[in-house]
Amino acid sequence: MKKVNFFGFLILILLLNAQFDAEAQKRIILNADSTQAQVDSVRVVTDSTNTKEATINDDEDYEISDLLNIIVDPLLKKYTHRRENRNLSTVYSRKPFISLYVGPMDLENKSIKYDFDRSADIQLLLGYSNRKQYRNTSLIRTDNTFLSIKNISNNWINLKDNDNPISSKTWSIGYNQSKDYGWNFDKNFKINLTHNEGIIWSFMNFNTKSLDPLDTINYPAKLIPLNNKMKFGENFSAGMEIELFNHISLLGGYERMDVFPAHIFWQWVVGDIIEDISQSMVDSFVKRVRGYSPWATPIVNFVLKNGLSYGLYELRRSKMNWPFNSASPYVFETFKVGMSYKF
Repeated sequence: MKKVNFFGFLILILLLNAQFDAEAQKRIILNADSTQAQVDSVRVVTDSTNTKEATINDDEDYEISDLLNIIVDPLLKKYTHRRENRNLSTVYSRKPFISLYVGPMDLENKSIKYDFDRSADIQLLLGYSNRKQYRNTSLIRTDNTFLSIKNISNNWINLKDNDNPISSKTWSIGYNQSKDYGWNFDKNFKINLTHNEGIIWSFMNFNTKSLDPLDTINYPAKLIPLNNKMKFGENFSAGMEIELFNHISLLGGYERMDVFPAHIFWQWVVGDIIEDISQSMVDSFVKRVRGYSPWATPIVNFVLKNGLSYGLYELRRSKMNWPFNSASPYVFETFKVGMSYKF
């Protein structure tokens, strides 16, 4: 009985010792693995500092879609002239400029049967310009805000007298904005196709001569409310700007200005909202064109935005607050040329 107990006790000791050895071996293996992992991690960090891959931004996530873009984008650029729009760099911000325009001005009012003499239009612009460049393309975008001071008369430049019964002298001041697209062909040569629109306040003065004796009382009465009084209006212009040497620009274009004999605010607001919504739709279309054909963007933007403005202004030629039934505006139209200097 004692032998059995002795052998049982011996077997128990051997089993416990074997279990202890197994646990110890397992701990040794785990410690060895962790030590090896630490050594490997140190090696990775040490090696990465000597390679170009160390400059990669770890915050960026690289997915399969990025790999597809690397493959697909060159094909899109080759066959559809597509460029990425997100790569937009600022060339300059709030750069001051001064511009001077001259040209002949024609005046018309649908409710008046007499013709107006042609006058000279002299216009001074003072404003700021912002420009951005779309990378990997020649496309540039220029945003301008400026004040306009305009004199319409023959005091400064005497045009040929047309012997029409009415002549006018007008001073105008306005505020305009524009977002233009163009091409950057070279460091010293760029072309912009422009469209701008704004609001104006005008002081008009009319002189009458050679009127029909039967109409000498009624006809001048239509002009009396306008003489030497400030009148509200709006304008838009379309043109081309050729930039030379990053400072000097040659300018040319067409301008349309409507002066209201009376300002009916709520009717004007409705018409202005219609125009803003229409121009926003054009902007969305131009943005889509820009994503696929940057080289065509300036032309598409110029034609659509100026075409829309001209069409709406033609609808207002007889009704200043179209679509409402309203009075005819005083319509000033000019083709002008000029020069600009950006500081």
